[in-house]
Amino acid sequence: MLKKLNLLIVLLVFLNAILVFSLVSHNFFNGSEQKTEKISLPKREKAYQPQEIVVSVLNGCGVPGVANLISSEIQKKYGAKVIKTENADNFDYQKTQVIYSSASDPDIQNFITLISERVDSEHIYPSTFPLKDETIIIIVGKDYQDFLNFY
Repeated sequence: MLKKLNLLIVLLVFLNAILVFSLVSHNFFNGSEQKTEKISLPKREKAYQPQEIVVSVLNGCGVPGVANLISSEIQKKYGAKVIKTENADNFDYQKTQVIYSSASDPDIQNFITLISERVDSEHIYPSTFPLKDETIIIIVGKDYQDFLNFY
């Protein structure tokens, strides 16, 4: 009786294996013959290319090396190109200032939006004079720790 039961189990396992193989091979081999229709996307007239944000960072608080720290942070977090780090006209800036060249430039608008999370918006304003080589000037104030410790 045990021999017949074992033979029956082997026969059922064999039939299950055949069934599974049949289902799998049917799905893989017949399913791959599905036709796909190629669609063509309209061509863009002109792709949007973001302009590089060019920044000067000026030390307005007198702490040695702070402009370099802020420059590294700006390059790392925002991908801006820092072209100048030097001292500001004085070391009496209490708050960090962000001066930008044009609010109509979408890249500058985006940078201002991002930087406004770290700098009070009342200290972000357009330049009253044409900027020479940069699109943004950051004057680091005595609140620089707030900027560095934001994240």
